[in-house]
Amino acid sequence: MILLKKRALEDAMKDYWHWYNKAQKLAKKEKFKKAIACFEKALTFCEDDYWAWYNRAEALYKRGDYEQAIASYEQAARIRPDDYWTWYHRGYLALEELDQFEDAFLYFETAQTLKRDDYWTWYYKGDALRHLQRYSEAINCYEQALKLRPNDYWACYRKGDSLRHLKQYEAAIICYQQVTQINANSFWPWYKQGDCHRHLEQYADAIIAYQKAIELEPEDDYAWYNLACCAAKIDLIDLATQAIKIAISFNPQHQMMAQNDPDLKSVNLI
Repeated sequence: MILLKKRALEDAMKDYWHWYNKAQKLAKKEKFKKAIACFEKALTFCEDDYWAWYNRAEALYKRGDYEQAIASYEQAARIRPDDYWTWYHRGYLALEELDQFEDAFLYFETAQTLKRDDYWTWYYKGDALRHLQRYSEAINCYEQALKLRPNDYWACYRKGDSLRHLKQYEAAIICYQQVTQINANSFWPWYKQGDCHRHLEQYADAIIAYQKAIELEPEDDYAWYNLACCAAKIDLIDLATQAIKIAISFNPQHQMMAQNDPDLKSVNLI
């Protein structure tokens, strides 16, 4: 009887490896639907195999079936609860693909109990908190990420965004300036610098930032519009007139906006 059970177990494992190896080959060929079916077949012979659940999740993710991928990672985590990657991948999918920001935050929180010094976990946890409008906590995460990658574009940029949401415009400007030192050819850090200077009524500095943004994206109507407003505030009427006319040429809706905008009352819109 014991011998029969042993032989049955050996046969089951042979069947398991047959289907698992077939699934891996199919996944390498990017035949994910067939690979998923083979992983599922393998799991009928060994339902507590971490790698079958994990690699099934990978195939589901690559096929765009994100909720099922998370469920498969959860099965892998049930077998190996201390595995960092099953928590990290669930956090990433919840954040980037499903907009499940609270779930993403919790997944990354657990991932960090397993691995504290990973840049991406800090960064994505910060993004989840930013989407939840928990900006101060997000800033702390981005700062931790920057300790691991001091010149990282995205952590510095998103820290600036979070500071801007908190109306800490001076600090946000410093972040955006650091971002433009990393990549001077990026539109949004220049544009948002302009917005921050405008909120601080630093109109000359705002004009410089908007002009930099326009050099990178000459047809951005809002950059032209905001440039016009700042120019008008410091009586650079010719520049304001030119800028608002260009903004209207790209987006005619700015005509009505400009007519009702007190910043542009000194500008002839005809």
